[in-house]
Amino acid sequence: MEDLNVTDATNLLPFLGNIETSGADGTFSGGNTAGTVVLEGVNRNPENNNRIRGLASADASRNYMPTSIGFDSYNVDRVTVNRGPNSILFGLGAPGGIIDNTTISSNLATRNTVEFTIASFGSYRFNFDVERVLVEDKLGIRVAGLKDRQKWRQDFSLEDDQRLTIAALFKPFQNANLRVSYEDGEIDARRPRPNAPGDGGITRWWDPAFNQVTHSPFDDEFGTIDRDIIRAP
Repeated sequence: MEDLNVTDATNLLPFLGNIETSGADGTFSGGNTAGTVVLEGVNRNPENNNRIRGLASADASRNYMPTSIGFDSYNVDRVTVNRGPNSILFGLGAPGGIIDNTTISSNLATRNTVEFTIASFGSYRFNFDVERVLVEDKLGIRVAGLKDRQKWRQDFSLEDDQRLTIAALFKPFQNANLRVSYEDGEIDARRPRPNAPGDGGITRWWDPAFNQVTHSPFDDEFGTIDRDIIRAP
């Protein structure tokens, strides 16, 4: 993920075969196209709107437990993608598959990592990862944080992502590990819409200068009206 400079599912999954993702950075709409296209759910949760092998979306899990929280690389050690019905090996059986992410944990080591990234349209990202050993070979703690502000060409569109993760490891005796982790975060977003703007059907193909009946794509099927009286501006 570091080599590809990807941080979440919408950036990572397009690099894998037979997987499509929705959202502003995705490869398909993911909306309900039966009638009027509906994209509200996609905009709220683009990370978990995907399509594998053109069939269905995959279940999302964290440390092998079902989750609806999109992952971010700031606290992820590994991402496992299992496409198709093989996902039942994880205990979940979505036809599309499963996408599991393993979060960071303390390794009784010392580390200091700070990253700051600047991108287009005023986007920036800051994250850190700090680990300390409190009791040698017994107790360690690891803290990671994220402040990510992503913007697009549209001035009003943005996504603010703030998260904090705390992970601890306690070894009371040899061959015994007690791991605890906690994450808190908040996402505030007005993501750009991939479809063209509309006014709910107010606009019509009507111009008084023609003084003729015109076609309304919202009311009539083009094939069922008299084409002789159609006058489009």
